[in-house]
Amino acid sequence: MQFEQERGHVVSSVEVYTNQHGVSTEEAVDALNEMVEEDWKDINEDCLNSPNFISKDVLSMFVGLARVMEVLYKDFNSYTVSNTVIKDMMTALLVTAMDI
Repeated sequence: MQFEQERGHVVSSVEVYTNQHGVSTEEAVDALNEMVEEDWKDINEDCLNSPNFISKDVLSMFVGLARVMEVLYKDFNSYTVSNTVIKDMMTALLVTAMDI
């Protein structure tokens, strides 16, 4: 979040929540994390109880996208600053051999 503020051209969700609800940064982060947890529960429930006319493959793509977004943005903006944590993750995923 500090990185986003230093860039100066975007407002973070934490700042918006803080301003709208008059809470501290820590309280805003906690509330947003709780919202994410509840949304994950909704996503999982909807996938398990999805109507037959929605393909499981389509649902899997959306769940995969949500997982990637969580990895990229949960604790740090790993997409914008890709030479940090995400670099190690991608190396482990695509380059490093894994014993099976």
